[in-house]
Amino acid sequence: GDRFKTNWDLLIMLLSIWNCFVLPFQVAFEPKFEDNLFFEISNYIIDFAFFCDIVINFRTSFINSRTGEEVFEPRKIAKNYIYSLRFWSDLIATIPFDTFASLILGQSDTEILQLFSLLKLARVLRLSRIIAYLNVRNEVKMSLKLFKLIFYLTLYLHCLGCAWFEMAKRRDKKWIPPLDYVFVTTTYFEENTNYKYWIALYHSVLMLTGNDIGPRGWEQVAFTTFFVMVGALINANLFGELSVIVSTMNRKASQFHDKLDICNTAMKNLRLPENMQKKVISFVTYTQGLYESQDELKTFLSLISPSLREDVLRCIFAETLNGNPIFKGNDDLIQYITTRLITSNHLPEDTIIRQGEEGDALYFIAKGECKVYVRNHKG
Repeated sequence: GDRFKTNWDLLIMLLSIWNCFVLPFQVAFEPKFEDNLFFEISNYIIDFAFFCDIVINFRTSFINSRTGEEVFEPRKIAKNYIYSLRFWSDLIATIPFDTFASLILGQSDTEILQLFSLLKLARVLRLSRIIAYLNVRNEVKMSLKLFKLIFYLTLYLHCLGCAWFEMAKRRDKKWIPPLDYVFVTTTYFEENTNYKYWIALYHSVLMLTGNDIGPRGWEQVAFTTFFVMVGALINANLFGELSVIVSTMNRKASQFHDKLDICNTAMKNLRLPENMQKKVISFVTYTQGLYESQDELKTFLSLISPSLREDVLRCIFAETLNGNPIFKGNDDLIQYITTRLITSNHLPEDTIIRQGEEGDALYFIAKGECKVYVRNHKG
């Protein structure tokens, strides 16, 4: 929950996104900008940031899966990180194999070694953890999960398009895109880089949906067969995830609209004046938010331990109790009271207590206000 760690993870994720889009494109299409000095310096900076990320992970606490407690001991943190697959993937992804090969072996063709850098893709998986720990409303999280789903799909299509172009050009460039079937031949491999990329991306979409892209040779047939099957699995998972996210996002809104429909129908049948209808709709809209807040608070307090619940209640009522002259400055008395507090939410015009009833509770108003009506001897 540390803000610095969250921001750092976000930075590493953004750098990983850059690598995951640029590296496959660089290996497959060999663009001219890869020899640019700015591009090389940017790669060195990113590699250094990934190295710093490894150092930070050695100082980042973790949750013990057996006890559920957070571990802060440096030795245990280091041991847990080193023995995990994540450490080795981070380490391999950080080492610039292509640079070492060029400097030591003097090789200019370092495409195979560059593929090790694609392990940086694993760092993008932090997106799920960042979304899970964001302190935002559930509707916002659902929107972010929808974005994550679209992003992963886009990244998959990009990498698949680059892989297909690499596969096609390695077989003597004999592959003919289906769009050029009518010409029997193709100038695809002589076109500019932008054209070649978008055609490759187009055919990755065709593979995702199970369409034929005219593979040549058993290698391309095997490649296409495998990724058509993967595409079928992705499509099934994609529609399942989308239905869950959309239904979750629309559930509360749908329930609220059902209530509004009932109110509108009843007011229309009763022929209520327009100004009264506006008051009713305003009241229903306001109370809907209170109902949701009540449910969220009740669920939240039921999920945490008694000691944490006490700390939360102390935080909620701290300003109210400290502002009361009876309790001001008396921390022991405030702590004694907060351990016995029970939260209670009320709607507008609710009656909390009536004059003459036996008093069995003491009320503190943490949020909102109320009116007190006193009945005298005249009634």
